[in-house]
Amino acid sequence: MSPAEPDLVIGQKLGDFIVEERVAHGGMGIVYRAVQPMIGRKVAVKVLRPEMASNQSQVDRFLAEARAISAISHRGIVDVFSFGTLPDGRQYMVMEFLEGEPLDVLIFREAPLQLQLALPLFDEVLDALSAAHGAGIVHRDLKPSNVFIARQTNGTKAVKLVDFGLAKQTPLGDVASARGERASLVGGTPEYISPEQIRGEVPVPQTDLYGLGVMMFEVLTKRLPFQGPTVVHTLEMHAKQQPPRVRTFRGDVPPGLDDLVFRMMSKRVGERPTSAMAARQELQRIMRELQIDGSLAPRDAPTHPSLPEIPGVTVPERRGPLPLKLGLLGVVMALALAGAWMLGRSASAPVAEAPLTVPAPVPKPPPVLAPLPSPPPEEPEAPEAVAPSVPVAKSPEKRRPYAQWEALPSAEWLARITQQLDRAEAKLRARAKAEGEEPNRNALTLLGVVRSKAAEAATGGKKERAAVAQSVSNWERQFLK
Repeated sequence: MSPAEPDLVIGQKLGDFIVEERVAHGGMGIVYRAVQPMIGRKVAVKVLRPEMASNQSQVDRFLAEARAISAISHRGIVDVFSFGTLPDGRQYMVMEFLEGEPLDVLIFREAPLQLQLALPLFDEVLDALSAAHGAGIVHRDLKPSNVFIARQTNGTKAVKLVDFGLAKQTPLGDVASARGERASLVGGTPEYISPEQIRGEVPVPQTDLYGLGVMMFEVLTKRLPFQGPTVVHTLEMHAKQQPPRVRTFRGDVPPGLDDLVFRMMSKRVGERPTSAMAARQELQRIMRELQIDGSLAPRDAPTHPSLPEIPGVTVPERRGPLPLKLGLLGVVMALALAGAWMLGRSASAPVAEAPLTVPAPVPKPPPVLAPLPSPPPEEPEAPEAVAPSVPVAKSPEKRRPYAQWEALPSAEWLARITQQLDRAEAKLRARAKAEGEEPNRNALTLLGVVRSKAAEAATGGKKERAAVAQSVSNWERQFLK
């Protein structure tokens, strides 16, 4: 769908919800924001892309995603409320509306993350994975864009796993029988795919641990453990090469965490942690040693705010029973002594006393002050020189990068952006070659992220295209200038 074509889904009523706006899109579906007018509740509506509606395998995959999410009951898994069919025959599902950002955006902006933020994030992902695996669901496509960091209404953050489109439901109690099957296609993303998926084997829960291990490595180092010049090279590296150590690139990572990430990326399934829960227990032990709690709440906001002070009201300090008894005893003794003194005064005879006279105060004469000298006459001020007014030139309005391409058809826009990325990469490699060094792997990794975003934004609107163009400009500014 090109930006100029009207989106017929917007404005439709789906059950109790009215579709208001398109907010995101991916390779298989388009996500809209909808609202329930009666109570103002916001939801997300994911609709199968028009070109996928005639592909039965894609329809089955879309339905499998809804079933997989519905089978899991956990706060770390996005909720699905209903499923239906549009008038044009496309399937849709109504889901929980999330506000926040995916992990890949956080990595691009802030990685390598501090341990105080990264470890609680890993802990929540493992908790959600444990629930999915307990329901017999293997995600199979764990990557940063499928981990969403949602903002809660109380200011805290929560991790949500999304996009179960490749999820596989397997009989976890009978792994041997599952291994007898062969996957019909290799599912997953090349940068995060497990060796067994490359070999076409049926995924198991440890398959997700491999993808999470790659993500943990990237979050902690801002680089991928395996990144070849082509997709085929990257797959070969995942299948055959040993992963690097996190501590090679970051010295403040404790050995225990380095070992956990390394084992999660093991080529052999049996050498990885036995389950997500086992990996989480190891991670929580490391967090206790580092005195890191498991909360993603903002550190500057108190968890339990104190009560406000009320003017004129003093809250007495609480006392135990012993001080209270001693206080009462002191009051009784004071009253007894006062009574005895009064009785003694009434028994004695009154004595006449001379009246006490107080002399009247003598007024002091007012002090005599010397006259102040008269101030000198003021000199007339010289008129202030006024500089001639100079017209201020208005700064030109900042133009968005590559804005001239935003209205182009999808294929032409993507071709222009791709050519720009190719030129940028060639310039980066030429500069590295001239200096006798290897190209910056971090820059190449980020460039790959921008390429994938560009492919998604090609069928989106101006907002998505502008965001990609800004990412291209930021990359060039960071690595080429």
